[in-house]
Amino acid sequence: MTWAAACLGILSTGAGWSGKNFGGTGIIAFLVLAIPLLLWLSKTLNDWSNLQMAREIAKRSAGELRAVIAETSPGCWSFRQNLALYQLLLHGEEIESLLPRVLGPLTSDLPIYRASAFEALRFFPGAREQLADYDPLQSVEKCRTKIAAFRGVCP
Repeated sequence: MTWAAACLGILSTGAGWSGKNFGGTGIIAFLVLAIPLLLWLSKTLNDWSNLQMAREIAKRSAGELRAVIAETSPGCWSFRQNLALYQLLLHGEEIESLLPRVLGPLTSDLPIYRASAFEALRFFPGAREQLADYDPLQSVEKCRTKIAAFRGVCP
């Protein structure tokens, strides 16, 4: 069962029980108490999941970290790959050769991939400085134009 389905089940069951026993006021009171609690729980579980992922990535060798970076299709980028890049830096590894892999998702159709890859540019200060006016939330055409211009300057 997914987290969203569990929350919906809790809300509907609790609201139904509250409505049956306490009327409309009971439903409102239940929702006022339950929704903030479920939102807090959701954030806590998400933070815990990210911590577990970071710990799992930290245990990997440099070769395994490079495999994590290469494991998705060229137009995709994620938080997991940012963690792998960070760990490579902590291991003292050279990462400049991975810059072309980061540039690919900066031209993705999906803003989430562009934003994640843009965050990865923090590990490439020269590229980040040259792409200071890049905004992953702009239209894909503008993003592609800026990356094409950057690639023309820095192949």
